[in-house]
Amino acid sequence: MYSPMGLRSVVLSLGLAVAGCTKPGTDSSEAKNERAAAVADAPPDPGSEPVTCDATHAEQLRAELHTMCDIREQVPDVDVPAVPWSVAPDPGSPYTRGMVLEVVPEGVRGSWPKPVSVATLAARLSEEYEREREQASALDMPEPVWVLAIPAGHARRDVAEVLEVLASKGWTQGTLWLATEQPGPSLAPRDPARLAQLRPRIEGLSSVERPSALADDIRLNVGLCLDLISLFLAVATVGHDQRCRAFEPVFPEALVGCGCVNEDELMTLLYGGFVGARQPQRWSAFVPVVVDPQAEPQPGATWGEIVAATEQGELRAFWVDAE
Repeated sequence: MYSPMGLRSVVLSLGLAVAGCTKPGTDSSEAKNERAAAVADAPPDPGSEPVTCDATHAEQLRAELHTMCDIREQVPDVDVPAVPWSVAPDPGSPYTRGMVLEVVPEGVRGSWPKPVSVATLAARLSEEYEREREQASALDMPEPVWVLAIPAGHARRDVAEVLEVLASKGWTQGTLWLATEQPGPSLAPRDPARLAQLRPRIEGLSSVERPSALADDIRLNVGLCLDLISLFLAVATVGHDQRCRAFEPVFPEALVGCGCVNEDELMTLLYGGFVGARQPQRWSAFVPVVVDPQAEPQPGATWGEIVAATEQGELRAFWVDAE
């Protein structure tokens, strides 16, 4: 749903580090020595408690990353409105639910590289739907549906135009990506003061854009550790929505293999990249809906007002007109 940025720029930076510290013909023993020297030369993290950097600690890191990834999948990137009724956070990732459509000022953003205007949305969706349908058929999965993410401040007319396109193509069943303030998984950042320092650089960015903004910090803290460099290079081939889960099983062992170098800093940077600039208070709620032009239009001037005035039962037949 976003342009392919994110950790790829981190990888490009780390690729330069690989080129600068790897020698032709270096065997695994020499590589281990280089890594050990880099770890030994790394300055200690003042104020941190000593840890036993072993397999047990790797399991603790893995559990921490698992919670981090749970949160990453349950926190909406878009400033979607919260539902007015009580609903539990939904752990389902939107990328496994259907075609994510994000309404932005430039039009509608999907899996295509740039936002398209509402006028051309129907044609683009037809192509995308057919591709998704063929993939679903090949995998014996249900037909694809859409997941609609709309910022709370979006005007009524903009919302209505998108719903009209969906109804005109017969794509009436889908999911609204909304939010809930019911408690979700909790994990504090390793270093809250450091996360606060990063806030001006990453607040307001999407989960794809945040790691790119932190690329230099990550590169500097990885240093010459070949295990971590190789890990970031490998993760570059994974889709951005799956990168946290790709880190989860392998990052702890790589970090332990590098002597837990700059652990608190790296874990805080990963928190900023995957979770965000603050400890989340709002969680994703994916609400099934049927778009029905015959239904009574919901009131409200903005998307936030429309959602606030909506009762849960009304989403079985939901409509917003332009006026």
